[in-house]
Amino acid sequence: MTTEARPERTIPGPVIVLPVLVFAAAIVSISAYWLFSKAHSAPGPPPSIAVLPFEGDRLGDGIASQIIAELSPIAGFETIAGSSSFAMRANPDTRDIAQKLNVRTLVLGHVERSSGHVKVAARLIRADDEIPLWSKTYDRDADEIFDIEDEISSAIVDAMGMKPLVPLDHARPTSLEAYDLYLAGNFAEATARDPKYAPAYAALAKADRRARSIPKARAEADKGLELDPRLGAAYVVLGQVRAFNDWDWNGARGEFERALSMNPADPEALRGMAMMVLAPEGRIKDAAGEMNRVMDLDPLNTAAAAQLGMLYYLDHQFDAASTQLKKVDSAEARELLWNVDADSGKPAAGGNRDQTPFGKACAAARLGDKAQTLNELDQAYDQHDERLAYLKTWPAFDAVRSEPRFQALLVKMHLAR
Repeated sequence: MTTEARPERTIPGPVIVLPVLVFAAAIVSISAYWLFSKAHSAPGPPPSIAVLPFEGDRLGDGIASQIIAELSPIAGFETIAGSSSFAMRANPDTRDIAQKLNVRTLVLGHVERSSGHVKVAARLIRADDEIPLWSKTYDRDADEIFDIEDEISSAIVDAMGMKPLVPLDHARPTSLEAYDLYLAGNFAEATARDPKYAPAYAALAKADRRARSIPKARAEADKGLELDPRLGAAYVVLGQVRAFNDWDWNGARGEFERALSMNPADPEALRGMAMMVLAPEGRIKDAAGEMNRVMDLDPLNTAAAAQLGMLYYLDHQFDAASTQLKKVDSAEARELLWNVDADSGKPAAGGNRDQTPFGKACAAARLGDKAQTLNELDQAYDQHDERLAYLKTWPAFDAVRSEPRFQALLVKMHLAR
């Protein structure tokens, strides 16, 4: 299945940069400089950092997210994904946070704002002894935006003796109101307020893809990339669409590769490559390697943890799958664990709870009813069950994998190789 070609994308022109986002780049460069210097002076694990959401105002989430986005692509140390670092929002124990996230440094901060005014305090601390490495408070009128940008940029150059390590010309909202709407999850309103704010289109595309509004998701992702060709989140959505909606595995690979070219440590792009390209191709060990990398970057992500257990299951490593899935408290993990037990000969408590055609196909296969298995799989195909992506290695279907009808289904899904 093919999709329409997207128009050529060009780099967007200059846009106004919010003071708090410019401030984020200062922490990025200063912390990166310190971490690189430590990495060169002492052996051991790579330097690592977690950026916690700044307290006091919703704007703090945006500041932390921006710092993570700027730090993450830099080689030489690991930056924990926001889904894990933000889960530590209510934890006051910095050493406990560092242990759970397996990091050596933390960025913390506080934001206050009133009409036309913003005050941001930030600090970078070493996790093992809580020694402060850097701190600064910014207290300015919002209309001093260009002065603030110049001052912070100069401070970075002076502190590091070099130019900033990260570009400051990514697409940004042109108004604080649009940015507030984006942070509140009102992505459509954010695009209405600022039609050129690319990340809001990527967020809309992600939400619509989950809601199975695929044409909208595709168009929104394309719009985001039209505005900012470096928008990795939009490439990830397009990769998901190509894989699980188009069954276009090569097209999905290209989208995830483009996302990873922007940021080789993007956990969502790595997950996409693992679960939507490598695993469907039957390259389970390669996929597991990518997912272990994801778990390093996003250690508290329960969906990723369940997917790692799923890969062990697809590789017929039932003991490893069971051990991994028992660590995860989610409905997906419990359902997968039931399948692991059923296919490894252990008692599967509660009977088959999956009454979808795919679930019924698994049950029929375990009973040795090949005809019923294949009939249910055909229905699962008609319903576009995403689990069909793993037909090549799903253990319940080992006994029917050589059947002509099964092979024909693999051909329809572009998985026959």
